[in-house]
Amino acid sequence: MSNVNAAQPTKNQLGMNLFFVHPIHSAMRWRLTLIRGGLCGWLLTAVSTFAATNTVQIFNFDFGQSPATHLDPTISPGDTVLWTWIGGTHSTTATAGQAETWDSGLHTTGFTFTHTFTELGTYTYFCSQHGSQAGCGSTGGMSGRIFVVSPGQSALRVTAITVVGPDVQVNWSTGNIFCKTNALQRATGTANGDYTNEFADIFLVTNAVSAVTNYLDRGAVTNFPTRYYRIRQVP
Repeated sequence: MSNVNAAQPTKNQLGMNLFFVHPIHSAMRWRLTLIRGGLCGWLLTAVSTFAATNTVQIFNFDFGQSPATHLDPTISPGDTVLWTWIGGTHSTTATAGQAETWDSGLHTTGFTFTHTFTELGTYTYFCSQHGSQAGCGSTGGMSGRIFVVSPGQSALRVTAITVVGPDVQVNWSTGNIFCKTNALQRATGTANGDYTNEFADIFLVTNAVSAVTNYLDRGAVTNFPTRYYRIRQVP
């Protein structure tokens, strides 16, 4: 099943409803949450949760739990990863092009380094001395991954819309899944919130290599007074 997602519905300054949809457990179930936008509107804020610190040990020649267990932690936005050097000379270095970046530099036993993750996605990293970047967000040699997840949300999602005169700019996150084709889809509906599931691809980004991308839907304000967007990843 294709991975599809977009942001919550919002209402722009021109009073036009722009809806997006969130899958809950599959592409066949959707949850809609209304946000009233504009200068004097309501904003949707996240529910506060306690942030956690997740420890990853660095040893010869892996990331995880010494002496020989590899670990790719799954964490929530706002959590911190603490890398602790147990042995050898190593680094924790983020693969280029991701939504989050870090580089501890090369260090030895006793050093610690932290990074707090705020964006959903899968993050790859490596040791700059014993690992390598292999392109498309992949790595080789001494390397690891961090999975940043949130229940009911997808890392592949529409993140913002902006009305630019007669046009609409749509921004979305690729979730750091690189070298895949992203398809932006659009459907129309009514101002009371009813919409059609007949989404159609309007823009393709082949071999996406950046964490965030966008599309200017020209003439959308005039041609599609009420419109809905979502993003899917082409298998």
